[in-house]
Amino acid sequence: MVLVRRYLVALVSMMAAVLLAGRLGAHADTLLWPKQPPTFFAVTVPPNWTVKQDDIGLAEYSQDECCSVYVSGAANVEYVVRSTNDLAAEMAKAIGMTGFAGPEPATISGVPARSYSGTTQSQSGAAPVDIKMVIVRLAPSALVFVRIMAPKGITPVQQSALDQAVAGVALIGKH
Repeated sequence: MVLVRRYLVALVSMMAAVLLAGRLGAHADTLLWPKQPPTFFAVTVPPNWTVKQDDIGLAEYSQDECCSVYVSGAANVEYVVRSTNDLAAEMAKAIGMTGFAGPEPATISGVPARSYSGTTQSQSGAAPVDIKMVIVRLAPSALVFVRIMAPKGITPVQQSALDQAVAGVALIGKH
């Protein structure tokens, strides 16, 4: 019954995204991650964005590759004894984030989450990049997260495209 409900929610989400994309006159693809159940996310990819997907996560990149949205999740029995804040700090350290701040209240698809932010250097090392991580603990041993990256000082057009990409991330299934 739970699987049927999960697939129905995913189907309705995809249909809504297709209808919305048709109304906007733009083509957007909706992808599921992970591809095999249990599926955590339905990601509606904005037009002109590219996607790289593997068993660890799904990354969307803007056309100019300045901004990205990454979704992932994991189940690990070690998470049961670790706080979300500790796990976020560990992730931040692993990607070289400085100025780590949080948690702040947030939501993904109406599900309560915690948001953390900071800065890192671009891969070229030429510019600072703002990072925001939004984490949802689905169960004591399972969490999913969205990581949003953009260089400081992006244009209003770039910010609008990034906002569209972030809005296209939806949690699906039972939470």
